[in-house]
Amino acid sequence: MSALETLLEMDDTITHIVFGSHTRLWLYDEDEPEHIKYTAIPAETVLAFDEAAGMLRDWEINSGYGAEEVFPIHAWSDNWVYFICCYDGATWLSKVPRHPCNDEPKVHGRG
Repeated sequence: MSALETLLEMDDTITHIVFGSHTRLWLYDEDEPEHIKYTAIPAETVLAFDEAAGMLRDWEINSGYGAEEVFPIHAWSDNWVYFICCYDGATWLSKVPRHPCNDEPKVHGRG
């Protein structure tokens, strides 16, 4: 399932997103299409979710164990901030409340 499908499947509406650098970027040859495609995604720039949708189609958030093959992201909805967690190369989406509230904090990224 693509990152876009994962984010759209939630019972929440993402309004904005920011990308970090692709963690496996160094492994791509500069002449390969993947390198060009991934470097075209603006890092450290807040984008409206609609504007970022096309950049979420070609990779998965839940990529399984092994090597991280995701972009670090922060994604905002009205109530939550979403981000990528990782344990032993496995990646998934986690979230924290957007606003201060009484909740039970947890350690993100545990196996």
